[in-house]
Amino acid sequence: LFISLGVLVLQPFELNQLAAQAISGILGISNIAYWSQDSYFQPNRFRPFLNLWSLGVEIQFYLLFPFLLFLQRKIRLILPAIAVLSFLLNFLILQISLKTSFFLLPTRLWEFLVGMIIATSGSLGLRKKSKDWLLVAAVVFLALGFLIPINSSSTNWTTGHPGLNSLLVVIATALILKIGVAERRFKSFIGKAGVKIGDFSYEIYLIHFPFLAFINYQAFTGTITELNSLGLAGLAIAAITLLSYAVFKVNKVKNLRS
Repeated sequence: LFISLGVLVLQPFELNQLAAQAISGILGISNIAYWSQDSYFQPNRFRPFLNLWSLGVEIQFYLLFPFLLFLQRKIRLILPAIAVLSFLLNFLILQISLKTSFFLLPTRLWEFLVGMIIATSGSLGLRKKSKDWLLVAAVVFLALGFLIPINSSSTNWTTGHPGLNSLLVVIATALILKIGVAERRFKSFIGKAGVKIGDFSYEIYLIHFPFLAFINYQAFTGTITELNSLGLAGLAIAAITLLSYAVFKVNKVKNLRS
């Protein structure tokens, strides 16, 4: 969809950039390709597929996953040890190279490993009251993670990224995954809406960034994703949601036919 749109509206050199981004995305090396250029937060090129960097990191983790699982079975505490090393590496690299700490797997591996540790560890065996308090703590950590300001040029671990905010969000997510959410919460209106949106959240992630990049496109100005008014933001959210849902339904039909 967006490549077809690019053929219609982009300048030739920008179309070449778009094609290169699409190829690196297909190969699962978007994060490495963008790392070789410049910062995520200061794009000076038209990069509508910039959000695919995270899929590159994920694919590279999946390639490592069988090896990590093998190591875990042989050495009990190997995953926590690697997670700590990756976390410390992220802390150190952030102060030297912002784009390296952001884009590459070694400095992001700890985030994946926390999830892997949660998934493979046993039950906590906590009482309901203790679980409730931990869920409250998770919500607090999550809120703090979103409230801490991120400075795109900061090498300080408190305001840089990935930094303290990432740690808080990962801890909150790990607590929620480990403790679980009561079934009754999924039956509420908000719960049902959340589950429904969650069904096609992957499509939302894939579509939102290139959508914003294209509707803000101006030749020779790089990647612009900001929206100047609440009204325009509301329309963009509605359009992205509808388009994502349509793609989700099409993919679902294709999967059923196959």
